[in-house]
Amino acid sequence: SSTHFGTSASSRVPHAVIGLDLVSLAKMGGAPSSRANPAFKRTERRLSIAKTVAAMDMVRWNQQYDLAHMSKMLDAACQATTVEAAVEEVTSLMALGHNIWAYAYLRALSHKDVDLYYGMLLAEPDKLLPVAYT
Repeated sequence: SSTHFGTSASSRVPHAVIGLDLVSLAKMGGAPSSRANPAFKRTERRLSIAKTVAAMDMVRWNQQYDLAHMSKMLDAACQATTVEAAVEEVTSLMALGHNIWAYAYLRALSHKDVDLYYGMLLAEPDKLLPVAYT
């Protein structure tokens, strides 16, 4: 199953915040792209992110280039089928030097396979709980 912003098929829990946090953080350090979502431009945003999503409706929000691209990227990064493979994938992301990508991976994995997610947390609690619950 694919990870989408909005709801996951397995849990029906909203998780649009995953992409919002990542895209916002990614845009803070670089020049805005020509396809950048206007909601992420710090000088132009007048509403909170939640109110911006509500004003657009979730379907239109999810169709935006930045969020669709982020969803594909997270889905591609989250390929593990065993606890060991999941720990290896998230450890690779943690090696990037910032745990925001590891956090996004954990969120994507929790929506893709909740049993694998909790198995991974139980296997490496000292390493992963600070990432999962920050």
